[in-house]
Amino acid sequence: MNVREINIKRYILLSAILLASLGNLPAQPEILSYIDMGTNSVSDGFFFRTSGIASWRFGKYSVGTGIQLDFRSENENFLTALTINAARDFKIGNFHFTLREFSKWTYFSGLIRMPDYGLQAEWYPSRFSLVTGIHARTYVLTEKAIAEYDLESEKRIHEKPDLVYLGGISLYKHKCNSSWNIGLALTNIDYFSVMQAANPLFNINGYYRLKPNLDLFGETWLKTAGMFNSNNNYFGLNFRAGIIWNIKP
Repeated sequence: MNVREINIKRYILLSAILLASLGNLPAQPEILSYIDMGTNSVSDGFFFRTSGIASWRFGKYSVGTGIQLDFRSENENFLTALTINAARDFKIGNFHFTLREFSKWTYFSGLIRMPDYGLQAEWYPSRFSLVTGIHARTYVLTEKAIAEYDLESEKRIHEKPDLVYLGGISLYKHKCNSSWNIGLALTNIDYFSVMQAANPLFNINGYYRLKPNLDLFGETWLKTAGMFNSNNNYFGLNFRAGIIWNIKP
């Protein structure tokens, strides 16, 4: 059994334990599912992937888990990313914020995988979205890479801790009665990945409320090459469309 299979089984086990532990709690479940389509400097043309994320909120706490699948890309893996996160809401006077721990595993190719762990603080005043935090990523060579290139050096490369951030603004206030909204954001984080702080992502986002518990959403993402980089970090343009379904208990 290779390291990748072991990590996938650990993820499945953790997710099963998580689901079982939430079974008897008065949680508010939410399903988020979407597709990504676009191109970037390493995709060799058009790519297409789909993702699903399930989350549960109970009181001040929330947890979530998700999976990403590539249907068309240069990545030889079909399963390309996993994530688990846990969060707690805090209130200090009139100041409300959320602390979230996240763990992400990205299977970038058959030669390398990237576990990433971090902690972020989230604040959503009025029409603004503000997130800041820190993360640490490791590049892990797979058994295939070690065998193919006869590597004898360090099999893991640890990056220094780096910043995570998001700054966004929307047309209407959060949690308003409007059936639609649009916004702009600058960030280096996404559901399954974290870019280097010098490699920001720009996005235009919006949603339309079909029902009180069902939203359609769409996003356009622009990934820059980063400061002083040409092709060191992939860049490109992609479009995202999906649904957010709040399941009533």
